[in-house]
Amino acid sequence: MTRPRGSQLSGATSHQSDELARRALLTTRRNELARRYAGQAIPRPAEWRGFRIVPDAIEFWTHRDDRLHHRELFRRTPRGWRATLLEP
Repeated sequence: MTRPRGSQLSGATSHQSDELARRALLTTRRNELARRYAGQAIPRPAEWRGFRIVPDAIEFWTHRDDRLHHRELFRRTPRGWRATLLEP
């Protein structure tokens, strides 16, 4: 899956989690990158890495008073996801 072009530009522009003195600096860098790659594919920064995670099961847990939490387990099946409730 490919991100929309604007998201690619913003992702390549941002020095994620670094302190930012002024938002205008981020906007200027993004606009410069957009001009540099106008009509071209935006290259993925060399330091970017990623993993594709394909879960077999996912659990959602919601706190409720007196330990009567709400727990739902979703398991992958050949026909899609199957939801079940779990005891807290």
